[in-house]
Amino acid sequence: MAPRTRSAIRILVAALLIAAPAGAAPPVMLTPMLGQWTGEASVHGRAFRLDLHWQSTLGGRFVRLDHRLHAPGMERPVFEAAAYYRGLDSLTVHGEWFDSGGLQRPITLRSGDRAWVSDWGTEATEVGRTIYTLEGDSVLAVRDSVRARSGEWREFGRARLRRVP
Repeated sequence: MAPRTRSAIRILVAALLIAAPAGAAPPVMLTPMLGQWTGEASVHGRAFRLDLHWQSTLGGRFVRLDHRLHAPGMERPVFEAAAYYRGLDSLTVHGEWFDSGGLQRPITLRSGDRAWVSDWGTEATEVGRTIYTLEGDSVLAVRDSVRARSGEWREFGRARLRRVP
């Protein structure tokens, strides 16, 4: 990770810690996703392995998502990211995404019935949506889309992940 990105992450985390109320709990709505997940993914029609790790962090005030995308036969990820989420209420959390492409994006994640909708980005960058759907207790389906200039959503990624015991 570039020093500039590390510095931005440290500043953001410090600001979020100051803004979070004392004794704040991690977002309860994310509890079902905590843990490690791995499985097959398709991004722009190409096959990959996707590893996600959701964990409570920073004294339980945040949930961190580590995202690693691996090309077939490669141990080192071709793309990686980290996101930090902070709960606002029982149905909504806000976060920030930092990735190996050097991008930083705001995230708003809303909870539904065993599904979570993550709206990310800005009009100045790009606007996207990730939908996480929990199937039983051990399968997490993930769909990624971007909003085209016309306003329609275009899916660019899909994954089916299994919880790592």
